[in-house]
Amino acid sequence: MSPSISGSVGSFVLSLVGTFVHLFNSILAVFQAIFALGMDVVQSALRVVKHLVMMVGEVSQGVLGFITGTISRVVRYHRMPC
Repeated sequence: MSPSISGSVGSFVLSLVGTFVHLFNSILAVFQAIFALGMDVVQSALRVVKHLVMMVGEVSQGVLGFITGTISRVVRYHRMPC
């Protein structure tokens, strides 16, 4: 049986639809990759901020401990009878 014009046009339309479906899937995959990259960047930035806040907290805790210890020693020294 020889191919008909309607069969050939139908195959052509199906191949066009398949091409556009694959193109659409590729575009969605690119957007998903961009979204995942954005999420990774945000998570990394938040992790950096968390570590900076913890570092500042530890440093200020050390400074406050030093100041508190120094003040308590000064107060104890001045309370001692001469």
